[in-house]
Amino acid sequence: MKKGWMRTFALGMAVSLLGACAKEEQAEEELAELDAESALAELREELNEGEDIEQAGKKRPSGDGTLNPNLAAMTEGEVEILYTNEKPVMLYDMDGFFVSIDKYQITKVSDVNRLSESIFNGETGGYVVTASMTIENNRKTPVYYSNYASINLEGRQDRVTGNTYYFVPQNEMLRSDHPEELDLYSPGFKKQGFQSFVMTEEQYAKMENTHPKIVIPGNAREKKDDYSRKYGDAVFDFPYSDAYEKELASAPVFYQDEFVNQNLGTKTMLFEKKGIGQVLSLGGVDVEFDGVEYTEVDVSPAQMDKFYRFEEGDVIYALTAKFRIENNSEETLELGAIYSTIYDANGNRYRREGMLEPDKIRVLEPGESGEKFHVFLLTEEELEQIDSPILTFGPFGGNDKRLFKGRDLAFKIPY
Repeated sequence: MKKGWMRTFALGMAVSLLGACAKEEQAEEELAELDAESALAELREELNEGEDIEQAGKKRPSGDGTLNPNLAAMTEGEVEILYTNEKPVMLYDMDGFFVSIDKYQITKVSDVNRLSESIFNGETGGYVVTASMTIENNRKTPVYYSNYASINLEGRQDRVTGNTYYFVPQNEMLRSDHPEELDLYSPGFKKQGFQSFVMTEEQYAKMENTHPKIVIPGNAREKKDDYSRKYGDAVFDFPYSDAYEKELASAPVFYQDEFVNQNLGTKTMLFEKKGIGQVLSLGGVDVEFDGVEYTEVDVSPAQMDKFYRFEEGDVIYALTAKFRIENNSEETLELGAIYSTIYDANGNRYRREGMLEPDKIRVLEPGESGEKFHVFLLTEEELEQIDSPILTFGPFGGNDKRLFKGRDLAFKIPY
């Protein structure tokens, strides 16, 4: 039986090593899938399919609380449970296409077998975050989706990408119901399975010095070659220990601008006002000014190159405004095309920082609604001299053109 397990693991390794290199871009994913299938066929030929590989790789019962017993069985390593989150609130609804993380567990794995060392960056162990995920397509049409969640550490470029091939028998992998197109999900599809995130000692240690996030990608689309990305990514706080879970429960809740989502540094709340409720309309589009927060931001030294106006050591303030938008017009709105400006009574003008503005919904079709954040960075001198600020929201854009004759909306900002 051990021999069968080793063959199963070798099969999973051939596929997982290819899958680890996959990116969210559709063309690269397809190429990775084709390469994986080729490697799979070659390995089967080498093994001569002497045993039932899938039967050999079935889960074995575990009474020690391990979320995925295959982790120990396939690596032959020692698995120590460090933290388990039984009920994380991590659900992304992309207009009826649901992706959720239902439970996750952080483990330390040591003394793994020779075949597993490549997964652990050549070491004999490391850390594994095992996430139990569900994908469900409640739409009436098939949906293409690339399921590569990630854990962001120090910025978006410093991340650990999940993999559905690691430590899972082939018949249990979280794949679609289309063997020829593994990222195409039929109407009514629903499946739960594992996604694994492998960390080195250095990556695991980084979590204690930042605010790690877990990211569910928003690339659900009904056309294979549609790269417009209507949906942005869903970003969630990532508790990694009991102590950090308690810290998050008592910490201030900031707007999820990209400064927060990308872990670019830390924020200190200076002033906030929620539930403002000021509503203005233009061309059938209703915009509600929902709230504003003023924060002092401490940028991480590694991220200072993104803040070209400032030098390390400067005191930087951020004004983040939140808007709700209902598109009752006949136009398609591109939220990223809204360029707002703050004016004050002293004639000063401040432009938005587009790099810090997330769009969970990037495009609003007629009849749809969504949220929009605008972020402005200020020096201490600029913050002190602002008087009676007005934020002009707009002009609006869509289909590569300006809408509503280039007009905008003007909101009074609490200060």
